Amino acid sequence: MDQHGVAWTELKNQFFSRYATSSTLPDVFFAPGRINILGEHLDYNGGYVLPCALGLGTFLAIRRRKDKRVIMASAGYNEIFESELGHLPGKSSNYWWNYPLGVMHELHLNESDNQGVEMQFASNLPTGVGLSSSASIEVVTAFAMNKILEKALSLQELALLCRRAENDFVGVQCGIMDQYAVIFGKKDHAIFFDTKHLVHELVPVHLGDYLFLILDTNTRRQLESTAFNERYQECRAALKTMQRLLNVQEIADASPEAFEEMENWFPDESARKRARHIVFENERVKQGAAALRDGKVEELAGLMNASHESARDNYEISCFELEALIGAALASPGCLAARISGAGFGGCTLNLVNKMKADEFMQETRSRYRKATGITAMFYPVEIGSGVSMIK
Repeated sequence: MDQHGVAWTELKNQFFSRYATSSTLPDVFFAPGRINILGEHLDYNGGYVLPCALGLGTFLAIRRRKDKRVIMASAGYNEIFESELGHLPGKSSNYWWNYPLGVMHELHLNESDNQGVEMQFASNLPTGVGLSSSASIEVVTAFAMNKILEKALSLQELALLCRRAENDFVGVQCGIMDQYAVIFGKKDHAIFFDTKHLVHELVPVHLGDYLFLILDTNTRRQLESTAFNERYQECRAALKTMQRLLNVQEIADASPEAFEEMENWFPDESARKRARHIVFENERVKQGAAALRDGKVEELAGLMNASHESARDNYEISCFELEALIGAALASPGCLAARISGAGFGGCTLNLVNKMKADEFMQETRSRYRKATGITAMFYPVEIGSGVSMIK
């Protein structure tokens, strides 16, 4: 039995221990997390990104009720959400159900045309580490309710809906990358995604003698209470400066050459550095997609390392623990590249490592990181999976 089958067995037991048994079985859905190879913070600046869906993710068992109640429970939390359609509350402080609740608000559920639902969530995806656990629970909720309530929304409409839920309800000014990757991912492929025009190309991931490993700093962050939204505002200010000198709609529209000709005109050094990261990272994503297509692993590694340096120095989204983990990884055997993956300010890194030296790499990296920080890093292999689906 595969991991989905095992998870469904556990989820079924959780569902029936929570809700009354009836002749109507729940429908079961799965939405993955995601890892990003290149292109951090480009999706709200009109750029290209290069994510892929993971094998890990969020499972949802859901069944319609005969009344108008909405009940949500999760295997990972003690708190249960209950409300009535037509009277769904606003955001609650730091509760897990803000993400699916935001989706329900965007679906405009009301008691006149919908029945209630009972929902049981479970996840094998670490939360708060930069693997898009928020997009995963948003998407699995939207996809499931779209199916069972017969809303007939397209996959792209669901991605945009989930982004609005996170922007307007949760309060994180994220772009569209996470939700899009969680929906459109394909096994063993990266998504070369134009976030401005909402079009993508699937690129096979063949790394030869190398593999991707996720390293978790074991530090957590809440994006709405970090500098994430501050970066968004800095980019809006940088764009206004660029539009006075260049014919661009978004920061990523500028070529590196055009940007270098005008960058001394920025009145604010922070805005200049943020824009520089976006412009040059956009170029790295294009080159990275080409390197993947051609199987040029060392070229991809160089782009990943340059990406991290820019995220650290220009976008300033690193922290002591991330730098300690990156340094430990690059000093360990078999590591070609190591970079921040996710929004930053803690969380995880993506590492390109020789398969034959993976065990030695993990042992030495863990030891170096613990010595530098006193924290034990976590390791996750990258299984590139497919997007959201109904699994029963």
